[in-house]
Amino acid sequence: MVRRILDTDTFSLWARGVVDVEARLLMNPRGSIATTVITVEEQIGGRMARLRQAKGKEETVRFYAYLTQSAEALKLLPIVSFTEGAYDHFERLKALKLNFDANNDLRIAAIALDLGAIAVP
Repeated sequence: MVRRILDTDTFSLWARGVVDVEARLLMNPRGSIATTVITVEEQIGGRMARLRQAKGKEETVRFYAYLTQSAEALKLLPIVSFTEGAYDHFERLKALKLNFDANNDLRIAAIALDLGAIAVP
């Protein structure tokens, strides 16, 4: 059962092999950690945007390596979708007019609320 949902920043740190993040995640039971389709969107979208802007061989090769790294890391965790229940939570969170404009962070929080899980920032 999914208990913890990685946000995009935490997922990125984990995917890059940041030791402190990996150690924290390894303390959780197998299968209890997931990421969201929002993180997939941000990871792949960001990598594709960088590829479109790449200038020359070195940048192109480097940005394809980043895309490969993201795809490989995404294969290692369950990916939780944005359901109707998550949408309802998202609308409630937006209505609170919290002091930031990060709709994707709110979407990740809404998915966690819908699952009764903890979003890991």
